[in-house]
Amino acid sequence: MYDYVEVIALEEDIDIILLMELNKNRIRRNNWLYDNRHGPPGPRPPKSWGPPKVCAIEKKIVTKNH
Repeated sequence: MYDYVEVIALEEDIDIILLMELNKNRIRRNNWLYDNRHGPPGPRPPKSWGPPKVCAIEKKIVTKNH
């Protein structure tokens, strides 16, 4: 249903898998793009980020028909 979910602001920990269940496509954290099928393209995120989680307080949901 959703084309992608873009993370706008960062604050509370949200499991990236739960967000993936919402959009089934990709999640952008700042300039890093995550894909649950192929992994993050380009350079890997800093190790300081720890396990694959995203922090979000606002998500921009863009539908394919938008």
